[in-house]
Amino acid sequence: MFAFANKNTIYGVLLFVLLALTQATADEHSVNPAVPRTCYSCEGINCLRVSQLNSTSDCLDLLDYCVTVFRGFTVIARGCYADLEANLRDKCDLGDHPECVKCFGNRCNDKGRADFQCIECKSSEDKRCATDTSALTAVQCPVPTAQNSYCYVRESKEEGTSRGCFVHQQEQEECLSDAQCSMCLSDDALACNAYKVTTEANSGSSGLSKVSVTSTVSFVLFAFIVRSL
Repeated sequence: MFAFANKNTIYGVLLFVLLALTQATADEHSVNPAVPRTCYSCEGINCLRVSQLNSTSDCLDLLDYCVTVFRGFTVIARGCYADLEANLRDKCDLGDHPECVKCFGNRCNDKGRADFQCIECKSSEDKRCATDTSALTAVQCPVPTAQNSYCYVRESKEEGTSRGCFVHQQEQEECLSDAQCSMCLSDDALACNAYKVTTEANSGSSGLSKVSVTSTVSFVLFAFIVRSL
């Protein structure tokens, strides 16, 4: 009897914790009408530091909102609109300027450019990820700390096919050195990572050839130079 009651108590506590976590997630971007918004905040080189990714600032005006400003695909400022320098606010005043992403929740400015999207999936969770990505919807990538953002496709015996966004320099470098990982730029088309890759994991070959890896490195370097012009 005691063991049964004790088990019910444990289940009750676990259910409460689960509901609390669910509520916290749901309320992450919610706004209290009586309190100005809080936005993720950075400026200049600090926007490229992973350690500054979750830094925030409180807006002073109830009507202020959160923004992320880009130069090309590189984040150069995040924060409350009213706190931006005039030349940065200009981008946000030009309607749907691709280099300014606006949002109106609390800490909602955690996404990359709206026009940069990748397919995000794992074949271990959705078989279409490996065989037919045409039915999958591309998603807006997280805010980047690297100077460029990339979509990727990775194959492995353990995890199968995975696709998504690489927005931090370390993960991009790791992909470049991984013969089972490939990256692409979505400059001209959404979800450039819809293609298949042939690796040791799915072909029985020796993996991506050295020529293929070299080509990928050259492509990324070339894309970086073009975006920097």
